[in-house]
Amino acid sequence: MDKARDQLPKNLKVVYLNDQLKDVRNVLDNLENCMIFAVLLTLIIMIFSMGTRIAILVALSIPGSFLIGIIALYFMSITLNIIVLFSLIMAIGMLVDDAIVVN
Repeated sequence: MDKARDQLPKNLKVVYLNDQLKDVRNVLDNLENCMIFAVLLTLIIMIFSMGTRIAILVALSIPGSFLIGIIALYFMSITLNIIVLFSLIMAIGMLVDDAIVVN
């Protein structure tokens, strides 16, 4: 923003009306907590129902899918905003549900 201010006329005042930094950080914290909880919960349930090998494979698929989604967002030049982060949180829930139901 400082670079843009140098190029604007001196009598023009720039004011932030909506700063979503705190909201995005809260959603990122929530996303991190959901992902850790999803991996642990899936791992525990799958160990008891299907065995250790399948449980580890399913538990690794959750962060792997999440990482592929973040890489795809980067290559499509999509920024991380609240809607994208909420969609990723919902995708984690769907991954856990599908991993438990299918196996």
